[in-house]
Amino acid sequence: LQRSPLWCNASVLVGTFLGNCIARCALPATQVIMEINDQNLAALSSSLEQTLSPDPHTRKQAEGFLRNAELQAGFLQLVLHLIATESVQPPIRTAGAVLFKNTVKRHWAGDEDGPSKLLESDKEQVKGALVNLMLSCPPLVRRQISEALSIVAECDFPAKWPTLLPELIQRLGSNDLSTIIGVLETAHSIFKSYRHQFKSDTLYIEIKFVLDSFQSPMLELFKALLQQIDPNGGNKDVLTLVFEALLLLCRIFYSLNWQDLPEFFEDHMKEYMDGFLMLLRYENQLLLTDDDDTDPGCLIRVKAAVCENINLYEEKYEEEFQRFLQPFVTATWGVLLALDEKEKHDRIVTTAISFLGSVAKSVHHEVFKDASAL
Repeated sequence: LQRSPLWCNASVLVGTFLGNCIARCALPATQVIMEINDQNLAALSSSLEQTLSPDPHTRKQAEGFLRNAELQAGFLQLVLHLIATESVQPPIRTAGAVLFKNTVKRHWAGDEDGPSKLLESDKEQVKGALVNLMLSCPPLVRRQISEALSIVAECDFPAKWPTLLPELIQRLGSNDLSTIIGVLETAHSIFKSYRHQFKSDTLYIEIKFVLDSFQSPMLELFKALLQQIDPNGGNKDVLTLVFEALLLLCRIFYSLNWQDLPEFFEDHMKEYMDGFLMLLRYENQLLLTDDDDTDPGCLIRVKAAVCENINLYEEKYEEEFQRFLQPFVTATWGVLLALDEKEKHDRIVTTAISFLGSVAKSVHHEVFKDASAL
């Protein structure tokens, strides 16, 4: 065993940490610090590569070594450094991102046996690097880092991670749509937890903290993205990114408005509703998918998200929403008439019918008596 390539890699990485066995008999984390150097990075890279081996024995050994190492001081920073290194092969970077996410999932919050075994100093360094890394890495890696960031945020945001939101908001000012989408994905993953939670002072304090910082730049971004639609009407690549960002903004809108109607959103309801109505009415063949494609495309997904938002307002904030009701009934009916019976349209059909059903059951049901409404 000591002559195997895996054992050599383990020895380079953690020195005397494992001694003469791979069993879980690790020394306390404070006794071993994994420095970021070429030897440790090479050993980590080799071990991650072996976790992708088709040979189950090689794969099991590599996984066992990494599990033994994951609680050591500096290990997470070492993994993040490897992930951020562009010269590392993509499969290894992705494997490193999966390892990082799973380590965070297992150990960040602790368990029934006690608090987290990760050092607080390591946690702080990780939090300081996560946003930059997520926004600069390839899509497959970004997906894993984003999930890890969401886990960390669930545990630490906002009390133990007050810098997260300002850092995200700063990046919303980027001219790069991919960066903006990455920021919005992160925000959505955090804010969606506000849906369906029981009301509490703690929850409302957190939502207010978010709103105070996020609501204004969110609206400005929403309006800026709407203004990019017509100039890029013939550019499928740019238009797709614009609508992916708008989809995330629609989902964030839903999350931030679910518990109660924030004052800012009430004051700026017309700006949002005008934008939502525009999106419901918008048509562009470039954003539709082929008939045999199971994905409805980003335009249809945005329209479904808009229907969810207006249904939320109709059900919970009926009085404030009343003045916008009729044009949305007409537009939603038009969306339904334009769809076929393909399974990929199930979601938009369901959300549109839910909205019209909510209106029909409300005190404003007489809107349907007006022939022009449909």
